Amino acid sequence: MAKIIYLISVGKLSNQNISAICNEYIKRISPFFQIIQKEIKEFGLKESEEINKESEKLLELISKDSFVIVCDQNGVMLSSQNFFEKLDNIVQRSKSITIIIGGAYGLSNQVKERADLILSLSPMTFTHQTARLILIEQIYRYCMFKEKHPFIK
Repeated sequence: MAKIIYLISVGKLSNQNISAICNEYIKRISPFFQIIQKEIKEFGLKESEEINKESEKLLELISKDSFVIVCDQNGVMLSSQNFFEKLDNIVQRSKSITIIIGGAYGLSNQVKERADLILSLSPMTFTHQTARLILIEQIYRYCMFKEKHPFIK
């Protein structure tokens, strides 16, 4: 059963307000999961070179036995309830979960091929910081769902 969620993102969480909210949610999630955030720096290269370099670094950070969720605009869109059900199934059968948020140019096919689930947060595009906040908040909601907390309704 997964108790660790790795949240790997291209780019630093530099917005102090978003960082504070993420940290508050992570504190609330801590009785259920350990959230480990890892950041890959942006290299400032041309698009194709940037994608390749970021992808190389991302792939190095993925544990072989982790269930990998990649965020991509072409992935499957789930309601919160469907996400909770899917996440519950993943938690029950996985040692750990790795969630990957790409950079400005997206992710390489290599990273997408490593994914067990390709998830779209919305048809809209978000910064990696906003995507991180959305995912952490949804994980918190999942924890409340499991506790049958009325917050979820």
